[in-house]
Amino acid sequence: MNLAEQMDIAKRVYDILRGVDPHCILAGGAPADWYLKRTANDLDFYYFVPSTWTNSVVDKQIERNNPRGLLQKSGGATRTVNQLAQYEHMKNVKNITEYEYDGMQVHLMRMLKPTFGLHRNFSAGVTEAWWTPERGVEYSKRFLDGHENKVISAGDMYTLDNRHIKKLMKKYPDYRVETSGNLGNYK
Repeated sequence: MNLAEQMDIAKRVYDILRGVDPHCILAGGAPADWYLKRTANDLDFYYFVPSTWTNSVVDKQIERNNPRGLLQKSGGATRTVNQLAQYEHMKNVKNITEYEYDGMQVHLMRMLKPTFGLHRNFSAGVTEAWWTPERGVEYSKRFLDGHENKVISAGDMYTLDNRHIKKLMKKYPDYRVETSGNLGNYK
């Protein structure tokens, strides 16, 4: 799959998810990879619905907006962040459901708060990227500075032992890591 095909899939999933949350966004790894002109391993969409909505209500809304059934559940049940160690650092995520669309792995991240200002809660500057079809990809200053200077600037609550920071260190082996204690202008 090439970059254009992946972005087309992202648009199709976005169109389905907008029926659940008109302010949903694709954020993190995929838009960061697109900046580097490479395809992502998966697409992480973030959405918010009222706390009174059960998972089955969310599922029905997705089904309603997915009449051809192209977005398919792939990982079984919806799980909480505590059940998925790779997402334990995401304190504002209520639960995650794994899907697949045309061979592309898709994660739908149900947020505890609306997606407005989501980028302020990213674990590291090199992931502070988000996308909607209307606005395209947007990058924070910390994201752009991090990639220009080859720095993974970890957020306030993250240490070098954090699973996500370790993952980023493997993804960007030639970048140095700075934690909140020595971020300087990144803070």
